[in-house]
Amino acid sequence: MKRDPNELDPRAPFGEVNPPAPDIEAAARAGWQRPALPSINPGTDAITIQQVDLDQYYGPPDLRFYPPGTSGAGERPILRIFGVNDNGNSITIHVHGFQPYFYVRANNVDKSKVDSGEFAQQLDRAVAQKGNRGMGANVGGRCVEKVEWCEKQTLMHYQTEKGVPFLKITMIAPHHVSAARGIFEQSGQQTYESNVVFPLRFMIDRDLSGGGWCAVQKGNYQLRPAHQKTTACQLEIDVHHSKVQAMDPNEGDWGRIAPLRILSFDIECFAKKGFPEATKDPVIQIASLVTVQGETEPTVRNVMTLGTCDPIADAEVMAFQREEDLLMAWTRLVQEADPDIITGYNINNFDLPYLLDRAATLRLDNFARFSRVLHVAVRAKNTTFSSKA
Repeated sequence: MKRDPNELDPRAPFGEVNPPAPDIEAAARAGWQRPALPSINPGTDAITIQQVDLDQYYGPPDLRFYPPGTSGAGERPILRIFGVNDNGNSITIHVHGFQPYFYVRANNVDKSKVDSGEFAQQLDRAVAQKGNRGMGANVGGRCVEKVEWCEKQTLMHYQTEKGVPFLKITMIAPHHVSAARGIFEQSGQQTYESNVVFPLRFMIDRDLSGGGWCAVQKGNYQLRPAHQKTTACQLEIDVHHSKVQAMDPNEGDWGRIAPLRILSFDIECFAKKGFPEATKDPVIQIASLVTVQGETEPTVRNVMTLGTCDPIADAEVMAFQREEDLLMAWTRLVQEADPDIITGYNINNFDLPYLLDRAATLRLDNFARFSRVLHVAVRAKNTTFSSKA
């Protein structure tokens, strides 16, 4: 009976995928992996990383990081920082307790209704009537967390008043902001900072810069057990948002670059006629190079080929008889190498989409499981990012 490559565990060791020879495979895997993670003690060890990426997801509120009396029902937004420490270990920081907010002028608003919570209740009912409770709504049935009276000064136009009454409106979930904003703007009231996307709002408030260093001091985080990990990083911790500390790149050596792992790759296809098409033309070779920032020589020089191939100087050459095995082997390489950056010439427009489409044609559902987030398949799509913040 032939083995179905789709039955492979997407995080299983490379050895299950038709290796050219056991000794070559073992030596290859040893060179593909990151340095071993040292023992970490939350009571004595700080966690310091260079930020590589930051995103958000929803999950049940971790009550260790919320005020007493917070409901454990529903879901809350959780920020996720991916980074690398000085040892070259990959680390995920799950950031809890941060909530989206915006401002509006307190025009003709009774301060006593704000202080009593009545204004927040009225706004919450208005948001609910728009049908925008959605994710996070069943946290006590609310969309509005709180409304606070404060004094601010707008940067728009010339201002003579230094302190003007504003309302700081904190919502349960990021998408509730647009619903609440619409209510105010429909009544002719201008909102402030209501277009700042949630991860960027966190970075601004904590003074974090993209690609910068951040730290969580000892005693301020919880280690996430291996069976609760949700990413492929070597270490995951949970922390309250107020404990994430930005390191000033202008002080000390915080302008340095961590030993980031960079995967460069290129594919070759065989087309009998014209330009190759993923629905019918096979991938016959994938060449991969893994470099570590600060090192002079690559840690991985690998060529995976369909059929036979002559030796290539200073490179691991792995030959496969089936295209399915070649593709799944490359997935293993990405998983084992755990790169921080994936690059290559035109890979966004050709190589990556071709690999994904080719794997779909061959029904290799597990091929795309080389995301940093476990159990999430990689997909290619066209997108743009813009911000007016």
